[in-house]
Amino acid sequence: MKIATLSLVVALQASLSLAASFPTSISRDALNVGQPSERLTVGLSYQEIERGVDLDGGAEDLLLKANSASLYIGYDILPWLTVFGTVGGVELDDATEGVETDAGLKISAGVSAYLWQVNILEPIFMAGRFSFKPTAEVTQYNTDSNVGDGSWIDAVVSLLLGYERFDQFPASTQGIDTSLAVYIGPALSYMSGTIDSLEGDADFDASEDLGIVGGADIYLSPQVSLGVAFSVFDETTISGSLRFHL
Repeated sequence: MKIATLSLVVALQASLSLAASFPTSISRDALNVGQPSERLTVGLSYQEIERGVDLDGGAEDLLLKANSASLYIGYDILPWLTVFGTVGGVELDDATEGVETDAGLKISAGVSAYLWQVNILEPIFMAGRFSFKPTAEVTQYNTDSNVGDGSWIDAVVSLLLGYERFDQFPASTQGIDTSLAVYIGPALSYMSGTIDSLEGDADFDASEDLGIVGGADIYLSPQVSLGVAFSVFDETTISGSLRFHL
């Protein structure tokens, strides 16, 4: 019994000694070092959607109002070409008494191409970069309420002209960090959907297909940005975003 107890004590002391020395006995350099991809962007988005729609056979336009929150992920498959997608929820914003709505699914996919840029270094207060970044996105919305369900697709192509202000002085095209980016441009939208209700199904289309898209991104650091955007067709949709540029 004494031999067994003595053996246990020796084993515990040896293990404690090994545990104390192990962290300091290994190399400080790892065989492989993981780091985030410089091509990846993730974030959150929120939209307040307002679009005028025409019901098939309807005598007047209707206003479609909804709120949407989603996750965003984008990846640069080429230095100048980004594919992105969102997934989240959307809910009708209906103030009609007795109408109850539940969140449905919103999912989208898109592509953005960085086709042209020119750097402006003088005068110093205008130091920045002008760019042209056309973007296309297709979004599917599905909503439901106690008076019926709705679903629609919105495909938007926008031709965005941008201006990015440099935050390094003296301004240089080497190692430029953007502190502010603004963009604006014309947009073309194809929007079509269906409303299912107790009274039957009704198809609808957007009242206006041509519009304008714009917005601004403020970079809190080279990797983190806050954005606000708008699109105006017949009505105005406003959105906000938080992006992590990994």
